[in-house]
Amino acid sequence: MKTLIRIIFLVLAIMLMALTIITNADLTATPNQPTTSTEAESEKATKSRFLASRRPLTCDKYPKVCYAKGSAGSDCCKKKCVDLSSDRVNCGRCGKKCKFSELCCKGRNDHVVYSV
Repeated sequence: MKTLIRIIFLVLAIMLMALTIITNADLTATPNQPTTSTEAESEKATKSRFLASRRPLTCDKYPKVCYAKGSAGSDCCKKKCVDLSSDRVNCGRCGKKCKFSELCCKGRNDHVVYSV
């Protein structure tokens, strides 16, 4: 009787391990869907960042970095490229913040309620 219980327990344990392996393989498998260019670029950037030995270019030392394609804006504030015409933290100039009820529109703090 003891050997029968051991055999049943062993079979159940093997089936449980097989089920776990199968479900984990299904979750980690990627579907055959084409990736968008932003996903491919972000994966490439992550891999190349791991192997990069140089420090990234910052706009305080290289101002032309902000004019590159895909940059957040053409102006440099605190070592970051920003768009002074629409950034709520740097509205019109570096460090000029919009209040809670305001939006940055063309470099000016506009009240949302009155501008509608």
